[in-house]
Amino acid sequence: MAKKISTLKKVFQRNKQSASTPGDSSTDNIEVIAPNSTETYIATNGDDAATPPAPQSAAKNCSTSTRGGPDSNSMATPRNSNIGEVVPPINPMPSPPLTMAIPSSEQQMDIAYETLIPTLPIHNLPRGGVSIQTQACGFVQFGIPPETIKDSMKLGLEVPSVYIVPVDRFCREMGPALGVNLAEFEFPAYFNFFIQRRKCTLVVDSVDAERNIRRVFSETLLGPAQFREPEKKAGEQSGIQDNGAPSVNALGIRKYEEEDFAPDFPREAIPDFYKELQHFRIMPNGQELVLETLLKFCHFESAPDSDFRDTLGSPPQLMPKVSSADAGNGDADTSASHTTANRKSIGKKTAPKSLTYSQIRWIGDVAKIYPSDAPPEQIAANKTKRVEIFKMPSGTDYILHDIDENNTIVGKVRFSGNVQVSEGISVIGLDGEHQSLSQRQLKIETESTVSSGSDGYDDDDRGGSISHFSESMLPPTFHPPSFGVTVLGNSHGFDKSGSTSGYVLWINGRGVMIDPPPYSSATLEREGIRPRTIVGIILTHCHADHDAGAFQKVLTGSPVVVITTPTIYNSFIRKYAALSSLSPALLKHSHRYKPAVIGEPLRFQGATFHFTYTLHSIPCVGFRVDWRGRSMVFTGDHFNNPPALEKLVEKGVLSKQRAADLNHLPVQETDLLLHEAGAPPIHTPLDVLLKLPLEVKKRLYVVHTSALPEGCELRVAPTGTA
Repeated sequence: MAKKISTLKKVFQRNKQSASTPGDSSTDNIEVIAPNSTETYIATNGDDAATPPAPQSAAKNCSTSTRGGPDSNSMATPRNSNIGEVVPPINPMPSPPLTMAIPSSEQQMDIAYETLIPTLPIHNLPRGGVSIQTQACGFVQFGIPPETIKDSMKLGLEVPSVYIVPVDRFCREMGPALGVNLAEFEFPAYFNFFIQRRKCTLVVDSVDAERNIRRVFSETLLGPAQFREPEKKAGEQSGIQDNGAPSVNALGIRKYEEEDFAPDFPREAIPDFYKELQHFRIMPNGQELVLETLLKFCHFESAPDSDFRDTLGSPPQLMPKVSSADAGNGDADTSASHTTANRKSIGKKTAPKSLTYSQIRWIGDVAKIYPSDAPPEQIAANKTKRVEIFKMPSGTDYILHDIDENNTIVGKVRFSGNVQVSEGISVIGLDGEHQSLSQRQLKIETESTVSSGSDGYDDDDRGGSISHFSESMLPPTFHPPSFGVTVLGNSHGFDKSGSTSGYVLWINGRGVMIDPPPYSSATLEREGIRPRTIVGIILTHCHADHDAGAFQKVLTGSPVVVITTPTIYNSFIRKYAALSSLSPALLKHSHRYKPAVIGEPLRFQGATFHFTYTLHSIPCVGFRVDWRGRSMVFTGDHFNNPPALEKLVEKGVLSKQRAADLNHLPVQETDLLLHEAGAPPIHTPLDVLLKLPLEVKKRLYVVHTSALPEGCELRVAPTGTA
């Protein structure tokens, strides 16, 4: 197994690309002459009204020098900025000028591009990637690591609706960031659609990239294909064959997978995933949710001919004023030299540190993004605002142009094609700003040791509960309990101040991660928990806020056992094989798999698990775990609302036995109940939990929520507990 893990790490490892060396700049010998000289170039907007010329000192600073450092006007990649701060321009060193007479139109555009177009503000995001503000389309973001929308929220920036998907969609560098998904588009798409009421645009580098993203999002948004499409069509993806079993409905679509359930599990209690998932896909307007409801794609295109390049945004015009004595002097030689330099760089197909406008048009593949309200006729006539994004060869650099309705470039920025994920990134709440695990421990007990507090319960009312330890009693390092739970994150994907939900279940001093949040493996190691202490992962379902950390964990550290149902496991493998471009067989070699079968007890690390399917928009499990007379129930994501469940029985979505099992999940006798709450119809409304019996609320902690109302008698499970 160690050899298999080593093989997988080698597949993911990738050498850092060295910075590209400055190429031949076709503007190294061009200077804008100061006012009052015999030759000046004055910027215009295409009409006869000329604007005043630039001052001499500023004009000289616009020259490009191969001896000086790169500057913002020469489209150098911004560096050394603090996270979240706007990257300031870098003052260049002037190069020795070579005065020329009348430049060609191509040279004039290059001069105008360097001297007249401001650099757009670019914000480095804490989790990785950059966000760029444009006039045409608002913020445009490159790189999409997990929980990236929280970076924009926390920095006070608008959450973008346009995202550039990196060529490398996973971090392949060895270290804490290995395996981090750099194309986690699910929650940006959810936020834009459900909160902002707009579509999300993904700019992709290939048809294959779009195909893989579609495959992933169809699975996570709509559910596995076998529960949506007839057997023959779905079987092309999942390998399912129609065997005429009762698990297939009259349309030839699977209702459930036989291997998920014990042979003696009551057939009437098995969920009909075809009906349940379809119920969640129906929007309030009666239409069925499809991928195109949330996403649209834009591709980079190579400029096929000069006519296509002529439609691209152009710099403001330079209008030369030339003395009669110097007219025509030296034009032919300089123009020829300029054209030759451009063709040389184009032939190399590499992106030098300094790029002229002409070079960018020739060597870059371009994607055009229009505002969502742009009229089609104006788009066709090239008379609308837009953003043009140029991808340099191999995706090592990108250049973005902000274009106005006059087809004039009003802003530019160049940025690196490598998404840098900080090695110090942590789970929110365990990032040094809050208490560490060793400072705050809880463990499940069968006898109460908690005094009456703000929750309003007396000791005698508690029954099985949780014990609190004072900080002074704690050892300097973390010691896992015999049986307990560590809450790594307790919030949801839209909460800027909290991490998505994730936990470590401790059994006999060994940890089983439950839906680990992104970056949790490195966070635990910094807290003094050795990777080999974690022996398993329970995966409840394949939404990004629940499975992103699971994939990262199977790629790093010691081998682990993945525990979930066959349906969810196969979905997980299909999803991350598509995103990582690794084969499903190779991914399966990175870990062991232990199937969770509904209706059969599962023994692991001396504890007994009982799994059940909850009610969610895609297949999802909850479970009960028992160990030496103590127990915990974890609901997973679950729509728990008895009156609503009764209506689903009336509509034929649920059977009576299925509804009874769902209603029983939170009220069974247990020492600790972790119950989720969130926005219906895919999560449990808070008022449902408030109506639970008192004896249930005494042992209940609310998870998957950002906060509870003041005066609420329920309790949020605190992070940093065990």
